[in-house]
Amino acid sequence: MRKNKLPEFMLLLEQFFTEYMPLSSGLSPNTTRSYKHAFRLLFQYVYQEKKKNAGEILFRDLNFETIDGFLKWIEAERGCSVSTRNLRLSALASFAGYAQNRNFEAATVFANAVKRVPVKKEAVQPRTTFTLDEVSILLRLPDPGKRMGFRDQVLLNLMYASGARAQEICDLKVRDFLAEKNLYK
Repeated sequence: MRKNKLPEFMLLLEQFFTEYMPLSSGLSPNTTRSYKHAFRLLFQYVYQEKKKNAGEILFRDLNFETIDGFLKWIEAERGCSVSTRNLRLSALASFAGYAQNRNFEAATVFANAVKRVPVKKEAVQPRTTFTLDEVSILLRLPDPGKRMGFRDQVLLNLMYASGARAQEICDLKVRDFLAEKNLYK
């Protein structure tokens, strides 16, 4: 193998992030960023445990013991929640399916390892909800007579009416509100 040639694992991972996630699947930049972070952590773990740099990792290196150890490491050493651990597992599973569809033989060890790791159950916290009176008070808190108060009132009403999350509101652009944009699709 030439020095500048990446192992198939890294080539497929690059295609996964540059082509599959944004173009084929249309996944959001936030999802892509989260998945990339999962793999950065996996590379950190593999380096720490096996002294292998990211460019040296082969599919066969990612067996059940490695994947299971990685997920345990995330919780124990990094102090991540079960939810975060499951998100990292989800990122690995998504790539495992992608890789296995492109090179079944090479990715099988990795894909099987990921499939063997169960999703952990997390303690379900009761959902906190507001009463109608509390929502009404919350929506009236900003002072619409002031510029920032008017902005805050619009944003709160938009979030309440749409059910959008804070990050989704932050990601909005003016063009998202222009009706003409959607006429020519």
